[in-house]
Amino acid sequence: MHGPLNPAVNPQVTFLDTSAVRRRVEEKNLHISSPFELSHWIVSALIRRESDLVANLDKESGELEQRVMLGEDLEDPEEFLEELFRAWYRLLAVRTIATHSSATYGRMARQVRFLPDTALPLFTDIADQFAAVTTMADGQREFLHGVIEFYRPAPRPT
Repeated sequence: MHGPLNPAVNPQVTFLDTSAVRRRVEEKNLHISSPFELSHWIVSALIRRESDLVANLDKESGELEQRVMLGEDLEDPEEFLEELFRAWYRLLAVRTIATHSSATYGRMARQVRFLPDTALPLFTDIADQFAAVTTMADGQREFLHGVIEFYRPAPRPT
């Protein structure tokens, strides 16, 4: 589950979700009765972090939009446009991961005939949670795309 690790990623980050669930179990705030439930809670923790990332990008997008709408005099319009595209790309990355994960868990839910009955609602819930992240990221990407389209810096004189 945690390997091989990308050397560019801080190893602590790879254990955020499992550590959070472990803490909740150790504090007796979470009672897990199967490996499927354990997986569900770990993946749900990851999804919460993805949702938080989309919310942060939402805030960043709003700030970028405000700069455009207020007509701020931007010293470097090309750098600002790059900033807009970086935010858009991060949303695309989250959306892609969430979409693929939703499809994977949706497929698992459809193939659950070989697993205990308790696994189906867990897989379905995870697929739905990932689909919600996809929807949030899509909406924010559309908003940011509108900002990008609205903000078309005048070409620099040559």
